[in-house]
Amino acid sequence: MKWKTKGLDLLAIIVILVGVGLAVLSLETPKKTVTTVTEQMRQTAEEQINANSEEKQESKSEENKEAAAQPSEAASTSSPDSKTVQANTSAPAKETKTSKTTTSSAPAATTNTTQPAANQEAAAPKEEPKQKVVYVSVKGYDGFSVGKTEVPFKEGATAFTVLKDLADLKKFSLDYMGSGRFLYVQGINGQMEKDKGALSGWIYTVNGNNSNKSAGDFDIKEGDVIEWIYKES
Repeated sequence: MKWKTKGLDLLAIIVILVGVGLAVLSLETPKKTVTTVTEQMRQTAEEQINANSEEKQESKSEENKEAAAQPSEAASTSSPDSKTVQANTSAPAKETKTSKTTTSSAPAATTNTTQPAANQEAAAPKEEPKQKVVYVSVKGYDGFSVGKTEVPFKEGATAFTVLKDLADLKKFSLDYMGSGRFLYVQGINGQMEKDKGALSGWIYTVNGNNSNKSAGDFDIKEGDVIEWIYKES
C-alpha cells in the first residue's frame, strides 16, 4: 500500500510539474507573441517614416526642377526662335504660349511691308495734265523771222490773238486796225504793208492752208500751226 501511495504521489507530482511546465510555456508564448507584434509595429512605423522622407525628397527635387525650368523659360522668351523651340521641348506645357507669340508677330511684319509702298505712292509726283498749245512762226523780209514757237492755247483763240501772244513773248511790235472779222494786220516788227510794192503785205496760213478770212475771225484749235508771212508784190 505504501508503494501505491508513493506511486500516486509521484504521479501527482509529475502531473503537477507537467502542469507547471505547461503554465510556464503558456506564459512565455504570449510574451513571444507580444514581442513579435511589437517588432512588426516598429518595422511598419520605420517604413512609414522612410516613405514620408522619400516623398519629401521627391517633392523637393520637383520644386528644384521647376525653379530651374523658370530661368530657361525666361531665356526662351528673349532668345531667337530656334532657341525658343529647344526650350519648349523641355517644357511642353508652355509651347502654346510661344506659338501664339510667334503667330501674332507675323501679321505686324505684313502691315510693316505694305506701309512703305503706300508712302512711296504718296511721295511719287503726280503727273500734271499736259498744257494745250499752238505753234506760231513769223517770216518777214530783211532777215526778220521768229521760228516755230509754242504758245499756250486759250479757248476762243484766233489767228490774231495767238500772233499777239507771240509778240508779247518775243517782244516785237504789231500794227493793226479794226477788230473781229474786220481786223487787218498792217505791220509786224516795223515791217509794214506796201514796203515791197503796192500789193505787198502780211498774210497767214493755218496748218499750211491759206485763208481769206480776217485773222480776227479765224478760230484756232489746239495743236494748230499758224505761220505769218510777208508777201512781196
